[in-house]
Amino acid sequence: MAFQLPSNLFTSNRLTEEAEFVYRLSGKFRAALLAGSDAPLPTNLPEPATPPVQAAQQLARCLSGIQGHFVRLDESNKLLQALIAHIAQRAQQSPDGCIAAVLLGPYTQYTAQHGINCALLAARMADNLGLPQDDKTILIGAALTMNLGSADVQNQLAEQNGPPTTLQKQTLDIHPLLSSAMLREAGIDESRWHEAVILHHERRDGRGYPFGAKEEDIPPLAQLLHLIDIVTAKLMPRTYRPRITPKAALSTLYAGAAEPFEAAHITQLVKILGIYPPGSFVELENGERALVIKNGRSATAPLAVPIRAPNESIDTSRPGYHVKSSVSMRIEARHLPLFSQYWS
Repeated sequence: MAFQLPSNLFTSNRLTEEAEFVYRLSGKFRAALLAGSDAPLPTNLPEPATPPVQAAQQLARCLSGIQGHFVRLDESNKLLQALIAHIAQRAQQSPDGCIAAVLLGPYTQYTAQHGINCALLAARMADNLGLPQDDKTILIGAALTMNLGSADVQNQLAEQNGPPTTLQKQTLDIHPLLSSAMLREAGIDESRWHEAVILHHERRDGRGYPFGAKEEDIPPLAQLLHLIDIVTAKLMPRTYRPRITPKAALSTLYAGAAEPFEAAHITQLVKILGIYPPGSFVELENGERALVIKNGRSATAPLAVPIRAPNESIDTSRPGYHVKSSVSMRIEARHLPLFSQYWS
């Protein structure tokens, strides 16, 4: 398939196409990005000893700063590479903690937290799938940068109840291309990184965007990133809805009701998240609500701690303490130190 810029996309004054899969910011749009931003500058990466649940919040603040100043920062590429390495190491040192960070973390900037959550899940998926190191680096990097071109719009949409405005829709339609063009501003020319970013909204059934590509034209890393993007969005709360429980999210994906996904990718996602993953909340037979902290003797009997007494542990395989159902709960940042101790 020849990937040519679709004629129905509104790219005026924002993008130019230099060659196939090579997009550049127009002079006017680049000047607008250079003009200034109220976004805080990137923060330092968390210390290695910081528990994953709290570290994810600091990582999101760092990514938010990178997003807000990406074109202006001379060290954008260097900062991204440091983020990628940090997240890859986190996933290996505390795999359960990374999943708990995705499920527990509150956020103030949706796009940045979504990017960090996607990157954490991408690192876990890459490890479980046994991907080569180069593929793992590209997948994590693409997860962090796929929404560079629409950070402000996606932050707005996470807070609004109504549908996107015309201008928001136009930005969403071309944000994979804008994100790729912004990466080139930072000197990132790795072709597979750009492919993953540009095609992360394409679908195997040909109903994706911006190209409507067919399955055979979508590289495996782009297909995997699309799945990670979809499931992470389901697991994050919005102003107008609570987060969807992992069990419900996986059931929808596994059934393939919305769209088809690679079976091997779904299988690994089920292994990573399971029925009641670390960081999820459950209701027990005795009516108590509890936080899952690790897998137990079986997939349906995790180790948990009651919300009322978080220093006690419960083996949910015991009679009277079986898991009755998953529940969705929203916690605040001030509660994170209490919960993060389990994955230190």
